[in-house]
Amino acid sequence: MILAGDIGGTKTNLAFFDHEGEKFTVLEEATFASQEFRELEELLSEFISAHDYKADLVSLSIAGPVINGT
Repeated sequence: MILAGDIGGTKTNLAFFDHEGEKFTVLEEATFASQEFRELEELLSEFISAHDYKADLVSLSIAGPVINGT
């Protein structure tokens, strides 16, 4: 079981995936408005507690700050 997410300043996409070999299946997915949560832990907890899965692996991409337009 994999928990994957794309955490951005505007929105966050999270999903649980099951995998068998090289085949991946989306089991649950959700999009959240990032500004509605004070901390990433709060956002992740809401998604995880809404589903009865336990992740063996976690992969998150997190946006960095924009400095001087880059």
